[in-house]
Amino acid sequence: MSRIEEASAQLGGWRDRFEGLHILMFSSPDVDGTAKRLTAAGVGHGGVNTVGRPVETPNGVRTEPVRYLEIDGAPEGRVGVVADVDPEFQRTRHLDHPNGAQPRRGGAVRT
Repeated sequence: MSRIEEASAQLGGWRDRFEGLHILMFSSPDVDGTAKRLTAAGVGHGGVNTVGRPVETPNGVRTEPVRYLEIDGAPEGRVGVVADVDPEFQRTRHLDHPNGAQPRRGGAVRT
């Protein structure tokens, strides 16, 4: 949990410097396999972590496990991989975000 708390504490400073993308998480059906491939390629990361978030379901509040890893060395934010969400919890997702973040609709990478 300390990695999340550390990044959250830094987020305000990052936002004060400039607008833009500060957290980028890729989805993976196999986050453990992704961790192994990153390690084999020499990419540093904090290992696979599991946290939980409360989710309202028709049967009451349940805890959704969230499994993720963060890639080391992102100077202005967080970059990582998150395990695909359990379909049971996916329908509980809100389409808006508390801080006003919008989904990315496209992009280009130049090399």
